[in-house]
Amino acid sequence: MILDNETEIILGEHEILVNISSISLNKSLCPYPDSLTPTDGLSVANWSGAGSAMIVYDDPESRMVYYGFSIDSITDGETMEKLVLNSVEWVLPMEGDVNGDGHVTIADSVLLQGYLSDPVAYPLNVSPLISANTYEIAPGPTTINIYDVMYIQKWLLDPSTPLWDEEHDQGVTVPPQS
Repeated sequence: MILDNETEIILGEHEILVNISSISLNKSLCPYPDSLTPTDGLSVANWSGAGSAMIVYDDPESRMVYYGFSIDSITDGETMEKLVLNSVEWVLPMEGDVNGDGHVTIADSVLLQGYLSDPVAYPLNVSPLISANTYEIAPGPTTINIYDVMYIQKWLLDPSTPLWDEEHDQGVTVPPQS
């Protein structure tokens, strides 16, 4: 595919495209974009007449976004920044969302409490454990404990409450991701 003045990206509807009405590319920065073909993913934007321009994969273990063009070829700086931020927010686990349904509810608190009481009977993989830690989502050892359960419940009662408490962030160490 060769990018020309008539090639356009037709946007679909997806969280990574919120508040983005159009995407224009500088053809000198991306003269040969890729036309993507989703296998298990979802096409969220298409080239006019030539396959997918953006694909997302929403796997229970992880999320991925693929662009068929160079991100720095987007002509509008605000659009480029919004697409990157939307994509990062969609890919990263939501703090407190232990069951991965996209919402923080009492079910997340119950699931985490079960894991803390008996990790063999109520196992969680690494991604929910990272979401469960309502204090730090950062590289390195991550700990979860009953305070994370408490802060999820506290946040459900008052969403203005922060979902963390540095003083009490000590507990179960989450294994590193491989």
